[in-house]
Amino acid sequence: MIKQRAFSPKPRDPGQGVTWTRENVTRTGEIWADGPLPRSVWVRPDDDQSVIVGVIFPTPLRASRGDQPAQLYPDWWAGRTTARVENVRRHGTPYPVIERTEAHYDYRYGAQRTRNVLSWHVDPECRRAAGKEREDTAGIWPVWTERDVIDIVTGVRDATGTKTCGACIFLDAAA
Repeated sequence: MIKQRAFSPKPRDPGQGVTWTRENVTRTGEIWADGPLPRSVWVRPDDDQSVIVGVIFPTPLRASRGDQPAQLYPDWWAGRTTARVENVRRHGTPYPVIERTEAHYDYRYGAQRTRNVLSWHVDPECRRAAGKEREDTAGIWPVWTERDVIDIVTGVRDATGTKTCGACIFLDAAA
């Protein structure tokens, strides 16, 4: 016979309460999910249920010195980022389109070559990708996955040198 243990949640498990500071204001809320960084969680604040905010916990050494959990980002950032992440999840796998083909000198081979300049999209009906040829992802680097794009949107991963669509990934109205 298997003995069942009583559920004993850990302090940072979803559903647990947490208290943190933001600009010297103490806030409370309920943990919603693991956060984007180590020692961080997403929290639904008690004073504003319409947003999810990131809260980071201090390292054990800093906690022993009196540091308390603190809010990672302003409320407006969390709201926009949550909308962007949900948009990427709803559409699924990102795909590249060829923006233009340009000539460049390849120093490894000592020859003039051409290369495709790509932009990444998630919405199959994105107006900025309309009429452009999709690039076959076999043989190109890097190949972005849904998780990669979410990491870019949340700021966990740097996408310098990679063009991501402002309209269908970052949801910029002016894009």
